[in-house]
This record gives sequence, C-alpha cells and structure tokens, in this order.
Amino acid sequence: MQDRYVADVGDFGKYGLLRCIAGMTCGNEKPLRLGVIWYLTPSCLGNANDGKHLSYLDHPQQFEDCDKDLFCKLQTIREEITLPNDHNVRRKECMRMEKNFNIDKPALERIHNSKILGKGALVFDAPLHADTDRANWWEKAREKLKGKCDLLFLDPDNGLRVRYENNNAELLGRDRSGQKHISKEEICEVLKWGASAVVIYHHLGRHGGDHDNQIRLISGSLKKVAPKGTAIRALRYRRGSSRVFFVLIRKQHEIIQSRIDCFKRSFWVENKHFQVV
Repeated sequence: MQDRYVADVGDFGKYGLLRCIAGMTCGNEKPLRLGVIWYLTPSCLGNANDGKHLSYLDHPQQFEDCDKDLFCKLQTIREEITLPNDHNVRRKECMRMEKNFNIDKPALERIHNSKILGKGALVFDAPLHADTDRANWWEKAREKLKGKCDLLFLDPDNGLRVRYENNNAELLGRDRSGQKHISKEEICEVLKWGASAVVIYHHLGRHGGDHDNQIRLISGSLKKVAPKGTAIRALRYRRGSSRVFFVLIRKQHEIIQSRIDCFKRSFWVENKHFQVV
C-alpha cells in the first residue's frame, strides 16, 4: 500500500469488496468489524505511472451504481489530494516518501477519516521499509488487531510471496527485501487471530501461467497452510492492473458466503468489474 494509490480505480474495487463482506452494503446481519494491515511502503517505490488511474471518477454512469456512497467519497478525496487543474497529478505533500514519512495529512488518512471502512475499523499503518525490523513490525500489528476484529484485510503492494514450479505455487517465507509482500508465516499466524475471515490482496503476474491458473495454484497452496475447515474464495478485479482478492473464511461461513453471493449478483459483477473465480 502507498499513499499514491489512494482513490485510484484499484482502491474503488478494494473498498467495494470489503464493504460488502463486512456487511456495510450486503446482507441484513450485523456488520463485521474490519481490521486492516496496510503494509505501508514509501510512495517512491514502483513505476512512475502507478496510482494515476483516477479518471474512472469522471464516469459515474459506469461505476456509481456499484456503491454510490463509496464513489462519491472517493471523488471528494481525489479533489483534496490532486492538483485543481489536473486530477491525474497528486499533491506531493499528501504522499509519504522514503525521506519524508512524517507529514501532516497523508492521502491514506483521508480514507480513515471518511469512514469508508466503517466507524469501528481498526487500521495498522506503521511504515514498512527495507530496513524495518519485520518481526517487531509484525508484533505491533498483532498487538493492535489480534482478537479485536471479525474481518481482517492484508494489503501489501504486490501480494503473496510465491514461487511457481512444476505447476505448483509455493508460498515463501519472510525475506529482508520483501516489504511489498506477505510472507507465509504471516498468513499462517493471522488465520489464528480469531477473525471470521481474512482477505488477502494479490497482484497477478507473468509467471505461473495465465491468471486463472495462477489463482488456482495459489488457492491450492493457501488451502494447504490454512487450518482445517477454512473455505477459500477468489474474486478477480478487472480494472487497472489485474489483481485478485483471496477470502479465507474461518467462521460464520453462511453469513460471509451469502454476502459474497450478494456481491456476485451486484453491479460489480454485472458490469464486469469483478469476476468470481
């Protein structure tokens, strides 16, 4: 996660899915309390064009019906974090950089303040640099979120650390240079924190075959490390870069599955923004 991705088309899909599973837009049952680990890295990491996919906010006829409240709030946030004469150029003072991480009003803070994630959401946004003590960083995340949330979302820049070989996807462990990924150890541990479900972001790549095959292989690997009885669902987002959200359901299977079914019948899927794999 980086400040320069805030409000882009990837954010729209991410928050739309989380809001549905949490019960803010899908289902009549009591909403689930959401917890988020941002895996927050400096905005200088990545490609120069990253985070510029904001023009979807000029096309409400294509996107607004999915989640009007979310769409309108992201429009407002875009106004605050981009230049007034060019909404594709972000204000530098809103982005935390490698040499300037302590700024007054970072872009991501506006997501928290907007209540997009729900009034009681808990977020862990300690910076994650290449030289961060990863074990200590993870311990602080555990202290903030363990046992306190019904739904957990893990949002790294690139997703899972995976190695494809012989038509298998091997989940890899911690690595000093892996601040943009989730490690195998963190997946195994977070599934024991008491949440009903864990949602993991993953950026689909060029290895492991086509994207459907990558999703199939990773789902199989997640199944191997997850506690017995864990159900795994995959939802592929098709706007901007190709990415997938793995939903690992531990408890309240019927409620969460019914919300995913509701999502499948919504404009998100009807308008082909999402594909349920």
